[in-house]
Amino acid sequence: MKWDEENKKLKKLKKDQRKQGLKKKQRKKRVKSQRNKRSEKFKRDIKR
Repeated sequence: MKWDEENKKLKKLKKDQRKQGLKKKQRKKRVKSQRNKRSEKFKRDIKR
């Protein structure tokens, strides 16, 4: 019985970690796209 409890805790931990990893990736993507938009604007202003 004790073994099952330990297993459940570990699984939950792994799941949480995976979720955090996904959140990090999404945040990176969002930051990257924002940076791209900013640089695009900047390039357009320079061309004028």
